[in-house]
Amino acid sequence: MLHGQDKFVAANAVSLAQAYTNARAWPRGIYCNEAAVGFLMFDDDPSKPEYFLWRLIIGGEFQGKGYGRRARRHDSGMDGAVGSGQRGLRRTSIR
Repeated sequence: MLHGQDKFVAANAVSLAQAYTNARAWPRGIYCNEAAVGFLMFDDDPSKPEYFLWRLIIGGEFQGKGYGRRARRHDSGMDGAVGSGQRGLRRTSIR
């Protein structure tokens, strides 16, 4: 994250702690080749027709290069519960 962005999103450590305690959380790293460029986490409730993009964080030096956009589009290739092609992605934003 760039300086000042920390007030808009939780730290990765908080997200990982939430994923550990929430069975519906589905955390994933975002990589370009071998470089970690970001983190995303879904809330996957199988009883609902959509899953929820809970967190999306792109490292400051990688922002503006399309990694977040590509990660959101790539959900159709994710295995198992999320991105099966049968369910939609629900997104929200905070302003």
